[in-house]
Amino acid sequence: MMLNLASCSNDNKEDLFPPLGIVFEDVSYATDILPIINTNCAVPGCHAAPNGVAGVVLGNYTQLKAIVDEEQLINVINNTNNFSLMPPSSFSVLSDSSIVLIQQWVLEGAQNN
Repeated sequence: MMLNLASCSNDNKEDLFPPLGIVFEDVSYATDILPIINTNCAVPGCHAAPNGVAGVVLGNYTQLKAIVDEEQLINVINNTNNFSLMPPSSFSVLSDSSIVLIQQWVLEGAQNN
């Protein structure tokens, strides 16, 4: 008997088994949010300086906070209220834990900490 197993080299535990009931507290812009934004949003061809897509640049806290204050950030990462899902399908999707971190940061007042 022969057993043949295969796996995608890009599989990771978080994608295969999305976290349920994740709770984050005291989310930090510098430690938690900025790395997510710099890796997934403020990249060339998207929302990097100097000219972000649709005029949206997410290169610093002030720029991101403006998007939070307009209630756009939560809508685009969750594809709600007629906002297009971000990042778009041509980029990697945000992990569930990244979405929860961003949501918690916004709920905590989107502080520059």
